[in-house]
This record gives sequence, C-alpha cells and structure tokens, in this order.
Amino acid sequence: MEKPMTDDPGMAQDDAAQTAPPGGDPSQADAGAPQDAQPDAGAAQDATPEEQAQYNQFVGRGMELIYNQKMFPQVVEMLRGGGGEGQGKEHSGATGSAQGLAHATAMIITRVYKAATDSGAELSPDVLFHGGTEIFGQLAEISDKAGISNYAEDRDGLEAAYFLSVDTAMQQLRQAGVVDEASAKQALQQLHDMDAKGALEPVFRELDAMDQQSRGGEAENPAENQAEGGVEEPPANDNGPVQGGMAPQEEME
Repeated sequence: MEKPMTDDPGMAQDDAAQTAPPGGDPSQADAGAPQDAQPDAGAAQDATPEEQAQYNQFVGRGMELIYNQKMFPQVVEMLRGGGGEGQGKEHSGATGSAQGLAHATAMIITRVYKAATDSGAELSPDVLFHGGTEIFGQLAEISDKAGISNYAEDRDGLEAAYFLSVDTAMQQLRQAGVVDEASAKQALQQLHDMDAKGALEPVFRELDAMDQQSRGGEAENPAENQAEGGVEEPPANDNGPVQGGMAPQEEME
C-alpha cells in the first residue's frame, strides 16, 4: 500500500461519501471495470490507515455512482459529449469526447465531494487528487470500450480532458458553496505548476497504461451490449480491486 503524491493539487479538503459499495450493487465489471490494482507512479511512502480508508471511500462511492443502473446510461451520454450543463471549453481547448470525459468526471467528483461536505467529513487533498484521477481513468476506459474515443492513441485529448475535469470540478464545487474561490485558484495553479515541472507525467503514463489494458478486452466493449437507442444495464459488481496506488476498497462504517 502506497501513499499518494505529497505535492498534489489541493482541490479541497472534504471527505467522500458515507459508505463503500455494498457487495450487491453494480460497480466494477466488464464495461470499463477497474483492472488489478497497480502502484501509482507518483507514490513514495506508505499511506496511513486514515488515508487508505478515505481513498477507499472516495473511489468506492464514485464507482457506485458510475455503475448505478439509472446513472450509467447518463454517464455514457455525457461521455459522448451530451447531457452536461455549462460544458465550456474555453480554458483547455477540449472538444467532443474529451470534453464529455471531463464533465462526466467533474460530475462524479462533485457529487461525492458534496456528499462528504454535507456529512461534515474531511478528505485530504492527496486522497482527493488520486481518487479523482482513478475515477477519471475509469471513465476514460468506459469511453474507449464504448467506441466513443481512443485515448490510447490520443494523449493530447486525454490530457486536455484531465485539466478540464479539474477546472470544471472546481467551478461546480464553488457554485455548491463547498470551496471558496481562493482555494480553487490555488489548486488549479498548483496543478499547472506540477505540469510545468513534469510532475504530472507519471500520472498520464499510468492513465495511458490503464487505457492500454482496457483495449485488450474487446469482448467487454459496452458498445456490443447496447440496445438500439440506449445503453443496457451496467455489469454486476465483482468486488475487484481498484487502481491508483492504494489497496482495494474496503467497507467503511
């Protein structure tokens, strides 16, 4: 078990949702489900039990939302570039599927973050950064498997979507009143400073690796499971591990 990078952008300091995914809920299989857990390239030290629990909760709740039977078709629609309000691209130049990926990621992160704030919990910026990156990577896999995108061969699109997802999440969190403008600007500046120093390169390499792995499972392509005019139910939860440098999800109190 490894600790997230210590120089991550402090998107904010709130916790994730109250529970990890119950065993019976749809969350992590075929259509873009997480592969085996892999160490995060930026990790350096062991995560504390509290950090591990926070990460598990954050990612677990995010996966619950993504693979919820009612939410999943909406997520796929967003990945196609639709269904998102205020999907401006002026800050990143992201368009089409990259823009859809950014806004789907921001939507999931914002909902999890807001639930944590409403419960009075706090989440470390490191955990939020890595948890958000895990959710982004999962959605990128779904997008590729659905035939919406091909991020394995579009690194520029992947990076543009990543930066836009952070920017959009900050905007939504400010609108929700859980992050002030100064903190949001500081987080975004930190992110761009990290990029200028090359500190985000390991993150993008890991995202590339996740996407390359997902491309190997053509039989799992959700496009093959789509009914005409819609998307079928998401796959059942296999309770498998998640990627991102920490241990698999664990049910929390």
